[in-house]
Amino acid sequence: MSSPHALVLPWPEQGHITPLMRLSLFLADNGFKITFVNTEDRHNRIVSAGTHTDQFHMISIPDGLGPEESRFGPRLVDAIEYGMPSQLESLIQKINEEGREKITFLIADGGMGWAMEIAERLGLRSMVFSPVPATFLATLLSIPKLREAGLIDENGSVTNKERFKLAPTEIPMDETQFVWNFMGNIE
Repeated sequence: MSSPHALVLPWPEQGHITPLMRLSLFLADNGFKITFVNTEDRHNRIVSAGTHTDQFHMISIPDGLGPEESRFGPRLVDAIEYGMPSQLESLIQKINEEGREKITFLIADGGMGWAMEIAERLGLRSMVFSPVPATFLATLLSIPKLREAGLIDENGSVTNKERFKLAPTEIPMDETQFVWNFMGNIE
């Protein structure tokens, strides 16, 4: 029987790539064949690490941006959402048609949620891996509750400067701790 073959797709930033790379190497050490997919820009920076083995190899697909374009903010998000899905689907089909061990599982970063649709369409088992801190995820998942409570408006701007808790056992927060206040100017 052949090894399970997982395609792993991180969001193209180091804080996302590193945890997924560690998970991938762990899986490879435990019998999985791993195809780790990076954007071309990130792949060229990482491939020199020499982590290719019989069970783990890295490949790249375009992110939809030109070589000189900034990879920060909305332009990267748009390029990934509109350019990468067709590239990823073609890559999976190509690997599966070449007679190598077929990809049977897809592990995608939480920022690459569109990959779940591709996995479903191609009949692959799949999971989302989120390397973000629990408080970040809890804040994002609480946006409807924060809006309903009148703490933020539809744009995420603070409308009420009161301290609040996301859950009864949480430490009180204020608007300065919203993750989107740390993202810088993305215009």
